[in-house]
Amino acid sequence: MSLIHRYVKSLEFPRHNHSYLTTHQTKTAKRLTLINFSGPFITHGIELFSPPSDPTTLLIYAINHLPNPFHTLSNSTIPSARSQLELFTHTLGTDHATHLRSIWHPLIRTPNDIYALSSQTIYVTNDHHYRSGPLRGIEDVGFDLTPWSNIIHISLSTLSTSDPSSGLTATIALPSIQNPNGLGHGKSSSEILINRAASGILELASTSTTTAPTLNLTSRIQLPSTLDNPTYYHDPYSKLTGYSSSGYVLAGLARASKFPDPSHQDPVVVWLVQPDGVDGEGEVKYVQKKIFQDDGRRISTASTAVLVGIDPEGNKGMKQVCCILSWVTVFQTCLGRVSCRFHNGKADIETPHIGLVVRDRTNVEECGVHEDRFVKAF
Repeated sequence: MSLIHRYVKSLEFPRHNHSYLTTHQTKTAKRLTLINFSGPFITHGIELFSPPSDPTTLLIYAINHLPNPFHTLSNSTIPSARSQLELFTHTLGTDHATHLRSIWHPLIRTPNDIYALSSQTIYVTNDHHYRSGPLRGIEDVGFDLTPWSNIIHISLSTLSTSDPSSGLTATIALPSIQNPNGLGHGKSSSEILINRAASGILELASTSTTTAPTLNLTSRIQLPSTLDNPTYYHDPYSKLTGYSSSGYVLAGLARASKFPDPSHQDPVVVWLVQPDGVDGEGEVKYVQKKIFQDDGRRISTASTAVLVGIDPEGNKGMKQVCCILSWVTVFQTCLGRVSCRFHNGKADIETPHIGLVVRDRTNVEECGVHEDRFVKAF
């Protein structure tokens, strides 16, 4: 399936009314012109939903950090952003996406990412309670002592309206959680992945069967790095090879304490987390495999990693995946490919490649893609 590149933790392209559709097969980015949409588009998290009845249609939900028209320098009590969500529809094979509506509610305060349960049911993370100031920094480092933010559930009664606040209801689905950042789809349709970015924690959640749309946290996995946006790799060749390489795929900063690096060289790491039996109390244990890392000289920061399986029958019998990695710097939003090889379920790096998709925020029309050998510095 095609992948929409996520512009995460970035104020990229605020003046360009377009997005990009990328495919791992062609290693190209297709510019999507946005129809019936005007004004600032200051993006953050993004989500796709394809209706089961029409797999050629993609609904695109995107965070938009709009400037607040009522904010003034003399009145700091009024937030500088009036963030909302934008909903587009895109038909695969075309070069445009049509804006259907904006989504705004007072509970949407500091939105980071979106999870679509259906075309009219979505979850949104508020990644912080405090928008700025020293308490925001304390919120980041407080772990479970600063559970000051939340996750919002939004139900849409209409997908098309000119009023951003009409045709919707919003409730708090998960209160009291620290720094909920990226959301992802898990190993089943009922599993929701929540990354607590600064704490390096992956929370596994599910929709409550008794108090829906409330979310219940079911498991917690602590990683030795910060995390951004989670994905899950469903190994399509497990039956063919006799073992499964499925697992949670997590990208983050290897040395977050030194972020941001003055030279824009922030080391990154990608993890593959897989179940590894149960402990004495019957709880699932997990093994954490480092499948990629870089010292920041070629890839600085990491926001999302997605694994795409390669058919062993057309690959000399080797079981490999293509790792699509996105990262954001001050001057560019990028997309890369890394080839990983599996040996009896264990992954290591084989011939990594890097592909820059968007090099210059002021000249995005000329975004070429190239591959280059990468010399690992570890």
